Amino acid sequence: MIAHLKGRVHTLSEDNVVMDVSGVGYRVFCPSPVLSKLSVGQQDIFLLTDYVVREDGVSLFGFENTQQQTWFHCLSRVQGVGKKIALALLSAFTPEDLQRIVQVQDQRTLTRADGVGPKLAARIVTELKDVVAKGAVLVSSTPSAGSAVSEQHQREQDAVLALEQLGYSRAEAYGLCERAQNENPAVAASTQDLIRAALRQVARV
Repeated sequence: MIAHLKGRVHTLSEDNVVMDVSGVGYRVFCPSPVLSKLSVGQQDIFLLTDYVVREDGVSLFGFENTQQQTWFHCLSRVQGVGKKIALALLSAFTPEDLQRIVQVQDQRTLTRADGVGPKLAARIVTELKDVVAKGAVLVSSTPSAGSAVSEQHQREQDAVLALEQLGYSRAEAYGLCERAQNENPAVAASTQDLIRAALRQVARV
């Protein structure tokens, strides 16, 4: 089993990164927020990994922390979710957001993730309610439903969705929003300001 990888970013795609580890290339499928932090040629990248064997082949999934990895495991066990949708959920929401969503049984918000319809969203919050209540996927610094952190993340999600509608991939949208916020954190106070700031990043590329 491959538990983690440390190496250089060889290539980046919308849903995966190829890492060069001592001359061997490993294709690792990752959530969009992880991919948005990487750049081709970047050195000493460290990812926690899950090595998954299926009938149609083997795959590696990568995460930047144990919270992401634990949620990936829990989500994947829900009937109808699987690895692809679990990755889509971790692309759309942070572990903190997922914990809050399950705690308050917010099915509607979950449907914003690719491939998640109302029935599947209902199953996810129902099946994981006890798991979260027992602290099996407890994460630190959990924001309350009305906290500024949660609201800011919601604005970022809305901006990402708007950029996707303009033709950008999810990974590109996350990357543009993150660069805009790194340059000026105040732009996240408004969804429209964040979208405009993200589009200005395009003009600079």
